[in-house]
Amino acid sequence: MSSTAKSLLTVTLLLLLAASAFVAGYFTNDFVELMSGEGTLVRERQDFDLFWEAWDRIETNFIGELPTSQAFTYGAIRGVVGLLDDPYTVFIEPAIRDQERESLRGTFGGIGAYIRRPEEGGDMVLEPIPGNPAELAGVLFGDVLIAIDETPVTPEMTVQEVADLVRGEKGTTVTLTVIHPGESDSVDIDVVRDDILIPSVTYRMLDTETPIGYIQLTRFSGESGNEIY
Repeated sequence: MSSTAKSLLTVTLLLLLAASAFVAGYFTNDFVELMSGEGTLVRERQDFDLFWEAWDRIETNFIGELPTSQAFTYGAIRGVVGLLDDPYTVFIEPAIRDQERESLRGTFGGIGAYIRRPEEGGDMVLEPIPGNPAELAGVLFGDVLIAIDETPVTPEMTVQEVADLVRGEKGTTVTLTVIHPGESDSVDIDVVRDDILIPSVTYRMLDTETPIGYIQLTRFSGESGNEIY
């Protein structure tokens, strides 16, 4: 074999060996990352380096009062969800999520009354749900809520904050100070908290010449089917 042929063969073998080593290394690296999960973890850590750097700078250099760590976390999640620009993809805080789940199941612990504020900064108004503890204890539709267990209801309080004060363990008593519609003096009403059934279906016979039954489905819940039948 000529020296030229030997040189070409040597170069070809070296190239093949280099290519084999590259391919073997490439797939071996992927295999190790796949089996260990370290590749994804490293990439995730690298992606979040900038996030944590910004977080640290805020904690170190911000002069004003910092939000709680929970508020930071929720804010970051909202930011990510907002980038999706999808009206059907939203972040719901755990506490609110749990309340919505209770509502969808059709039962939850409480007094059985809607709490509303018709005007911004105005009075908190109660609307008892028929057949539930608040109505049975004497709460009337349109009662103005003044205090809960002697804790005044202030204009600064949100509906959710008032609802949290009203809620409690089943079987316990909450004292509501209310003013009935058309009255000027307040009264105290003791309501025993219980499992609340919120009917999603109402029905009645319409006052027509031909008898017509009217069924209204106000919302979907786990009990809607049974209520209709």
